[in-house]
Amino acid sequence: MILLVAIMLIFASCAQTPDLTDFDSVDLAREGQDHLRIDERNTAVYGPDAKPEQMDIPEQSRIREPVVGLAHYSTMYHSQALIQSLRVMEEKSIKISVMTGYGFGGILAALYAKNKSVSYVEWKLFSLMKILKKNPIYSPGWLEKIRQFLNQEFQDKKANQLAILFAVPRYNKKGELILDYTDRIAKLLFSSLQMDQKGSFFTRPQPLKALMKNNLSADIVHTSAYLPERPQISQLADLEYGIQTMYLSKIMQEPDLFGLHSTPGRIAIDQLSQPSDIDFLYQDSEENQLEQLEQEINKWRADSTGALNYN
Repeated sequence: MILLVAIMLIFASCAQTPDLTDFDSVDLAREGQDHLRIDERNTAVYGPDAKPEQMDIPEQSRIREPVVGLAHYSTMYHSQALIQSLRVMEEKSIKISVMTGYGFGGILAALYAKNKSVSYVEWKLFSLMKILKKNPIYSPGWLEKIRQFLNQEFQDKKANQLAILFAVPRYNKKGELILDYTDRIAKLLFSSLQMDQKGSFFTRPQPLKALMKNNLSADIVHTSAYLPERPQISQLADLEYGIQTMYLSKIMQEPDLFGLHSTPGRIAIDQLSQPSDIDFLYQDSEENQLEQLEQEINKWRADSTGALNYN
């Protein structure tokens, strides 16, 4: 009789125990510790013998998107044409992953890197122009207002803490050109405005595409600079004027390397203008180059897909 009761109790306990296949997950816990959740997965789908078409991973996620970089070369107030370029990139869903810039153009690029929003750049630029309009460009008063703006806008953020990795080109103590993204962004940008400093990029401008590919892992780099065919400068002191003219002549001599966009006529580049007016001057040229960028991205994707299928 006792043996019969024991057998019946064993059967009852088995009937109340769920099969392991009924569990989607199991909780492991110790006293005073949080639960550790382990998800059970079908090994036929997620195990070493799984086939890609069986896994719930989107097809496009298995093809790495290209890392697209943007190198923006400062051309005083005409650097504002970058806004139109960024607007078209947003319309074309071109994602920028790394950026570099310096001088006044670097401020615009850094504002975009902070929030990845053209509207944000336009809003901040409007407030900055109201602050700067009474001071000649690169004058002591102008520089001080820029310094205050940068400190307020970026505070203690480092260049690699923005929404997009941002770097500022400069020459180190050994005379080597580097892309600096480890220091405070406000400090880096303000230092880049000092054209007479030993490490200033303005004194020895070089194309940044290769450096961005090697140091920032960019697969594709779009370059941009904006100048009229005959740029006019009237507000700079003698030293800054000499450095700026040598710098601009270098860009104009090698337009393809610096991604130069030109517009006909003699136009002042050291005087504030409405951003929409500057956008209009370079709109056709920039859209043509962005179409080429889009084709380069599509070719990169096609080549990557072909390599994946071949493997």
